[in-house]
Formats: sequence, C-alpha cells, structure tokens
Amino acid sequence: MTTAHERYRALMMASSFLHNLTNPLITKRIPREIRAEARRILKHYPWPVDIDAITNITLKAGTEWLDRQAPEDMA
Repeated sequence: MTTAHERYRALMMASSFLHNLTNPLITKRIPREIRAEARRILKHYPWPVDIDAITNITLKAGTEWLDRQAPEDMA
C-alpha cells in the first residue's frame, strides 16, 4: 500500500524531473519535442503550495492522502 509520505514524495520528484527535462543545461541531448511536452505538463502541474492546500483539505476531512512532512532525502 502506498503511504501518504510516498504520494507526497512522488509528486515532488515528478515536478523536479519535469523541470530538469525543460533545462538543457541539466539534461543535455533531449529532443525538442520532449522538452516541449514537459513544459506543457508543468503548465498545469500543481505547485508545492497547491499540494500543501490539498494536504490541508484532506487532513481536515479526516483522510491522510498526503503527508505534509517533506522527505529527508529531498532536502
């Protein structure tokens, strides 16, 4: 079963991965179409503040879909 901490971490890691794909200084030799697709996805990807808002709503509703604690290895 996936924990709230794992869900939070997956969202943050996916965001980082997509940002890295859009930066040619970080990820070299990526096709232009892939960079463009990453930008399109990021355009609608939730910001950390949005993820925190979702966390607050779910916690108030008595669920723990996300965990506000950021993973130690993400620092």
